[in-house]
Amino acid sequence: MGRLQHRAGVVWWPATLTAVVIALALGCAVSRGQRGDAAGQAAVTVRNLASPGAFEVEASGAAAELRYEVLVQRDLNGAWTDVTTDLTLSESCKEPPAGGCVHVEPGHTLRPKPWNGMSCSSQCPAGCRATVYLGPGKFRFGVETCSRARKYFGDPFTLR
Repeated sequence: MGRLQHRAGVVWWPATLTAVVIALALGCAVSRGQRGDAAGQAAVTVRNLASPGAFEVEASGAAAELRYEVLVQRDLNGAWTDVTTDLTLSESCKEPPAGGCVHVEPGHTLRPKPWNGMSCSSQCPAGCRATVYLGPGKFRFGVETCSRARKYFGDPFTLR
């Protein structure tokens, strides 16, 4: 049994109740961590779509300011390694946004043009001299906040 100080004296606290309180506190802490961010801050989800290379990005909780460039990583012997591509959060082949950031309102889903697996011209036609196909392999997409404080990665997918 544990003890609590009380004005009138000592109050006895059953050990099982202490265990329950600790378990509840830990459960809440884990649950907050799984959501990603504290209340009032953006949480971002990167989701793969049916076709390999197709994905969407959704903000929840609050608006998110994300870098226009998409992070692409490849699984090399169990370690995620950055891959250089020109993949962006572009839903069309228009000019990049001023400042290089995209504003995503909570509940809004961005569906960028799918990645074709190329290092350059990976979504939109562009003049590339040395573009290469980066597949086959296991890849994942990520996005980063404009402040570079947070990165959010989606699940792996296989490109053939």
